[in-house]
Parts: sequence; C-alpha cells; structure tokens
Amino acid sequence: MEFNALKPKEVGKKLGVSSYTILELIRGGKLKAFKIRKQWRVLPEDLDEFITQGKLQKGDGDGEKS
Repeated sequence: MEFNALKPKEVGKKLGVSSYTILELIRGGKLKAFKIRKQWRVLPEDLDEFITQGKLQKGDGDGEKS
C-alpha cells in the first residue's frame, strides 16, 4: 500500500505559498488534513479538491490582511 500524504511544506511549494500559510488554512478548516503524531499531512485528493474549489484567497496567511 502506497501512502503519499504531503507535508505542509510540500503543499506550500505546489501552491506557491509558505508552509505557515498552509498551516493556517488547515487550522481554519479550509484545507482538509490529519495529524500523524504531531505533524500535519494532506492527502493529494484533498489538495486537488481544495484547488478545484478555489479556496485559496488573497490575504490567506503570509502576513496579508484582507
């Protein structure tokens, strides 16, 4: 069985944002994720759904205020 969950840093690279932004999206409930021990992981299908639904908005994380 192949397990290919992504770390926040990997998700951030794919989306062109920081891992901090990804953690904020996870904590805010905008991006589905789960924890393995104390580390967050995102399934590729959940990332695809997030991208398809266009949930990343200007002002999400990276110090910008909306």
